[in-house]
Amino acid sequence: RDTSADSRFDSQIDRETNFSTRNVLAVPVRQVEGRVIGVIEALNKQNGASFDAVDEQLLCAVAGVVTEMDSFGELVQEMIREDEEVHAGDEQMEDMRDQLLVEYGEAEPDQLTDEGFS
Repeated sequence: RDTSADSRFDSQIDRETNFSTRNVLAVPVRQVEGRVIGVIEALNKQNGASFDAVDEQLLCAVAGVVTEMDSFGELVQEMIREDEEVHAGDEQMEDMRDQLLVEYGEAEPDQLTDEGFS
């Protein structure tokens, strides 16, 4: 869109940054569930041209990739949390093992290390 003809465009940032925004193409970035989590904008198409339907399709495709990256990031974070929970359980099991070794006389407390019984 031509920013000079769009009442939604606020030229204050252009004045503050000494930039001239001639046209803008903006598409939402959505989570897989559809909730908008951001916007991707393209500014000032080259050679003074206006953005067209092909540009919009391309920017929508980019927004789709960002959505997939966001979903992947959430999956990675969940895997990290689960891994931390498993390792917390490992530490508890090791502590219990060490206590049993000492209780049953299989090891002295000073023989136990982080890697187990030495």
